[in-house]
Amino acid sequence: MAIQVNPAFLQTPTLLFAYEELPPNTSFARDRYFPGARPLSTEEVLVEMNGASQTLAPAVPENSEGVQIGRLGWTARTYRPPFFKPKRVHNASDLKRKGFGESLGSDLPVEQRQAALINDDMVYLRNILARREEWMAWQVLQHNGYTLTAKTEDGGPTQTLTYAFYEGSNDPSTLTIAAADEWTDTTDWKTIAGHVLTAQSTLRRRGLPGVDLIVGANVAEVLNHHEGLLKRLDQRNNNTGALDPSIDASLLGTVGRINFGAGLVNTFTFDGTYTDEAGVSHSFVDPDTIILAAPNLGETAYGLLTWMDDAGVIHEASTDALPAAYTDKRGKSMELSMESRPLVIPSAPSPFVHAKVVNI
Repeated sequence: MAIQVNPAFLQTPTLLFAYEELPPNTSFARDRYFPGARPLSTEEVLVEMNGASQTLAPAVPENSEGVQIGRLGWTARTYRPPFFKPKRVHNASDLKRKGFGESLGSDLPVEQRQAALINDDMVYLRNILARREEWMAWQVLQHNGYTLTAKTEDGGPTQTLTYAFYEGSNDPSTLTIAAADEWTDTTDWKTIAGHVLTAQSTLRRRGLPGVDLIVGANVAEVLNHHEGLLKRLDQRNNNTGALDPSIDASLLGTVGRINFGAGLVNTFTFDGTYTDEAGVSHSFVDPDTIILAAPNLGETAYGLLTWMDDAGVIHEASTDALPAAYTDKRGKSMELSMESRPLVIPSAPSPFVHAKVVNI
């Protein structure tokens, strides 16, 4: 019996329409610190950064002509976003077998099974692209950039892609902590609070807020058991804050709201992990690191994507991801791929501070 495959399912416009109808997915660091999917009409992204002004308005005599204020400098650099194209393959036999979620003995029509399989693969590919964007967001917060290794499926030559959102060789968002001042359960509280105050002061000088303190798992352990902090929390009339260890479905763990000396700071961990290409699991957040940041400090932009129809006409698509399907009649298989050119970028020079504070 011949297996009838609906060719309309394999057309890029149909797949793109189906992709855009998928419910939005969420990703913590990308959505909180680099929100807003901004598809572009160009393959390159112009990144413009303008520092915040701390200048006071000068007083002048009445009826004077005023005092001219100089304009702040700004920087602009062009980046070509990295290119991603994960794919999945299914063959003719997959359309005859029970799919995930189908009841035993199901006689689901092949056309419906194919549509369900394409939908499942599309959701899976979109999710792994979102996980890559989440990785990029955390890399920016901890390294002010990211490095990717581009390689082909057949093991061809690799290419290293480096994106650094600062000038020179030294990352200005790094706060260096001396080994003697490493955070432990017995480290003097003034030393610990002093490091956070320094980070807050650094952001204030740049005209930027610092309301979120993200801490790695080992740092959270130190804070939750630090006698100096616990004693201060027990003291009456001392607005040091409160510890409230918890974790929600987004893998965001709350340590508490802590006053390190300049107001209460939301202090939390993020327990999300990812698996690299070698199959090794890693935490998105370095367990020994702290990051001081604020929401909406950047954005996620997407470079232009192109595709060719059956008549050989090239089309452009301003979208965050572009699905495409290809058939292999010899191999009796179909390949579903999803292309994307994301670039996670800060909107101001170094709008966060990060430091390694444990096991230095």
